[in-house]
Amino acid sequence: MLALVCAACSISPFNTGDAAAAPTPTPIQQHSIELLQAPIVALDRALQAVFGTTAIVGATVASTDWTILRNAPVGLAIGNGKHGWELEPSVVSGLGYTAGFVRGSYQGCAWTATRNLTGSLAPINSACAKFKASYKSFASLINCIVCSGGTAVRVTTSTTEYANYRPGQWPLDPVHKIAARACVEWRWVSSDRQMVMVKDRAWSNNKASWVFISRSALPERLPRGYQSRCWRKR
Repeated sequence: MLALVCAACSISPFNTGDAAAAPTPTPIQQHSIELLQAPIVALDRALQAVFGTTAIVGATVASTDWTILRNAPVGLAIGNGKHGWELEPSVVSGLGYTAGFVRGSYQGCAWTATRNLTGSLAPINSACAKFKASYKSFASLINCIVCSGGTAVRVTTSTTEYANYRPGQWPLDPVHKIAARACVEWRWVSSDRQMVMVKDRAWSNNKASWVFISRSALPERLPRGYQSRCWRKR
């Protein structure tokens, strides 16, 4: 679940495409919005610095731990947002997803389920309003373009699962450790071929079930297409 705040945001490295979204404000409209927001942003930051609280953060929702971050509404998982992290809304989709700039260690644009957010969803900054990351912007290999899930495979060695990863940086936010021969479902390999996004069904979604693991922890040849056979036989 994410707290929603009013703060200036920047454009994510993943912001490489266009998604169906609300019209982007004109420069004059955007300037007017930012002028109106400026005193609120200043107060918010001052309160946070002095008292550890903010002016406009809403209450947190009942669900716990994590929300899946996606490249588009109903898109591929590209990371995870942690409970308490700030999200600066850009646009709300009719499909039940909100795009915005996610703070915490993620620091970028993403879509996430609106039900996992709390606070105002009014657009604060238009930087992520047209966010739709193309596959080639983050993946070097995908298990199956038309599949709705991952492909089952067993890890070859014990390994750590991480909630987030950016090529050129260390994996971020370790969440689970799994033993050799554990079954996961791989979805895509990172653009630098160092990490793989997998589904670990041992964890529910709000416990970070879509996670990154090291490419070296999986077989050299990855199975393709959609199947989940290794879940049926331990």
